[in-house]
Amino acid sequence: MLVWSGSRIKGGGDGFLAVRKGPGSDHAKIDELKNGDNVWLFETRGKWIGVVYGVESLSCSPIDADRPVHKGGKKGWVHQNWVEVLAG
Repeated sequence: MLVWSGSRIKGGGDGFLAVRKGPGSDHAKIDELKNGDNVWLFETRGKWIGVVYGVESLSCSPIDADRPVHKGGKKGWVHQNWVEVLAG
């Protein structure tokens, strides 16, 4: 299990990763992240990871609760296959 993480989107694929409103491909696409973009994890559901992005950093804490979004940040869900954990 991931405990916390600063992570980034892996390279390869189409050059972007769809951010979805909920944990699954049946949820609407709300944004795209580019290869190398940093994300902060807040929850896991199966193979889907809830992420906060568009912020420089967040405090370290377990992935067991939703995280508030700070100044200009956004949040959504991405598939775990395309996330590289940098710390955790």
